[in-house]
Amino acid sequence: MTPLQSANGVVTNKYSIPLLLALIASGLAGNYFKFPIFFNLDFLFGSIFALLALQFLGLGRGILAAAIIASYTYILWNHPYEIIVMSAEVAFVGALMGRRKMGMVLADTLYWLIVGMPLVYLFYHVAMQVPLSNTYIAMTKQAVNGIANAVAARLIFTCYAVWSRSYLISFSEIVYNLLAFFVLCPTLIMLAVGSRTDFNQTDLGIRTGLRDKSQLVGLRLETWVTNRKSVIINLAEMMSASKSPQEMQPYLEQAKKSDVNFQRVGLLDKEATTTAFYPLLDELGQRNLDTSHADRPFIPQLKKTLKPMLSEVFMGRRGIPKPVVAVLAPVVISGEYDGYVIGILSLQQIQEYLDKNLHQNAMLYTLLDKNGHVIMSNRADQKVT
Repeated sequence: MTPLQSANGVVTNKYSIPLLLALIASGLAGNYFKFPIFFNLDFLFGSIFALLALQFLGLGRGILAAAIIASYTYILWNHPYEIIVMSAEVAFVGALMGRRKMGMVLADTLYWLIVGMPLVYLFYHVAMQVPLSNTYIAMTKQAVNGIANAVAARLIFTCYAVWSRSYLISFSEIVYNLLAFFVLCPTLIMLAVGSRTDFNQTDLGIRTGLRDKSQLVGLRLETWVTNRKSVIINLAEMMSASKSPQEMQPYLEQAKKSDVNFQRVGLLDKEATTTAFYPLLDELGQRNLDTSHADRPFIPQLKKTLKPMLSEVFMGRRGIPKPVVAVLAPVVISGEYDGYVIGILSLQQIQEYLDKNLHQNAMLYTLLDKNGHVIMSNRADQKVT
């Protein structure tokens, strides 16, 4: 036994703690600097250093290092199961190497065939309800990743043992590990390069499709808003031609009844008090006339620009309070602001259009105003604000 060798590993207590900390730090870095393969599949390198800790420091500290190194995967994948898989890998491999005098690569291969892949199936498909096809991909990826890391860890340890002459490794195991390395290495390189190419092409296709679909939906929405806006502009121009609120009432009623995309249509004077409105009663049976809306945030812009506009999302007060969007046009008499016409929009047709056209591609959508407030969405975590 050399000065660096101990009964439980290769490195004595004098160097064990610094080496353990260095291996844990390297393992965490190996998991942090992952290699993305495809979507949420990554090659991790942390188990290389956990297996090095097993060889240098013995079974107990190897398992400890594996658990700490694998803890980063909780942040990466938002589940703790990889901690169990990696710790069990080191424990299984260490037991076979110690009791059966089996080579590390062979022991790690047996682990993934007998224990590791069934564990991944149990955790992914049974515990997390991951689809079976995705579970099979994860099982294969983790097994290949684990075996490749075992080959790397054993070759690193072999180089150290040859250099320091502190540990004897049989020639047959060296040849076996080198053969495994030269088989796995080109395969993994081709897989990594091919997967990244496929990933980039798929990502580009998805982005292009989403951009095209977004532009198409944007044009549809713009046309829809323009058609609603023209009605409100005509009503404002009629009011500018010296018609009274009483004379405007039938026109408001006609506009509302002729277009299901309007919930309510109203005329307000320059003090933002309703002087004509349809319907006359809201859902709660209260009159819509002679109510003040002077605090609405869009009024200053109407007064300043004297141009029609689409409002941002605001809380409606008539009937059941809920977020609404409106088309507005100022009433301009002799170049001066004299009130405005408002059309509260019903977005049911837009929602049906988005649901129908995007559901077939399983797309999620969220329609926002320029302030980032949600107008509509089919995502469960998004609420209209």
